[in-house]
Formats: sequence, structure tokens, C-alpha cells
Amino acid sequence: MAVPSEGPGGGATATVPTDVIVTAESDNGGISVSGVAGVNLDSGGGPITAAQITGPLTLTSEDGSVTLNSVTGDLEADTGGGSIAGDVTAARATVLTGDGSAALSFGGAPGYVFLDTGGGPAQLSFDPAADHGAAHDR
Repeated sequence: MAVPSEGPGGGATATVPTDVIVTAESDNGGISVSGVAGVNLDSGGGPITAAQITGPLTLTSEDGSVTLNSVTGDLEADTGGGSIAGDVTAARATVLTGDGSAALSFGGAPGYVFLDTGGGPAQLSFDPAADHGAAHDR
């Protein structure tokens, strides 16, 4: 399904079932997605917000910021210089910020985390009390 933007610099809104994996691209505009099974997002420089995503997340923001809220899928993110922050419960996380900051809070112990900020500040926190055995099932 393609959803055209509404005029120059305008946005678009689509409502989809929760079991859908959403792919969205923007040319320097923001993208916000919540409550779906997975996402593949490229904002072309704008900010990305992903919330309540239950499956895999692939995010490219090309200098835009990324905000994550209650995402439980495996994470691949490249901000190209933008910051990334939020809470994640994932078995795997690969994050590149190219000088942007990273502040991620993991609910439980992920099986694998790779973070490269290119010199930007990084803060990772892990809540072992939130580990529901997910990391042990792999």
C-alpha cells in the first residue's frame, strides 16, 4: 500500500492492522509508527519515532533523531549522525550513530548488542529484572 504525502512538506497517515510490517520512506520528513508487527523506515534525514513495535525494526534516519518507546523486536538502526534514545526489549541490537548520541535502556538481557557512536556519547542500561527468559531461549 502506498500512501502519498499531502502536498509539499506535507504528511501522510495510514491505519493498518497490528500484524502488518510497515515500510515507509520520506525525503527529509519525519516518520512516526506505532502498534505494528515490524518496521522498515528511512526518513531521509527527518526524525523517526517507533512505539509498541512487536517485531523487527530496521531504521535509517540519515542525521535525523530516532526515538524508541516499548519496542520488542530485534533492532537495526543507522542514524547517520542523529541521536537515538528509548527503551528496547530485543534479542539483538545493532546501532550506528555516526557521531550522534545513544541512550538505550534494555528490558532484559539481549543476546547481542553492537553500538558504534563514532565518538558520540553512549549510555546503555540493562534491567535484568525485566528479563522474562527471552535471552535464555536462544
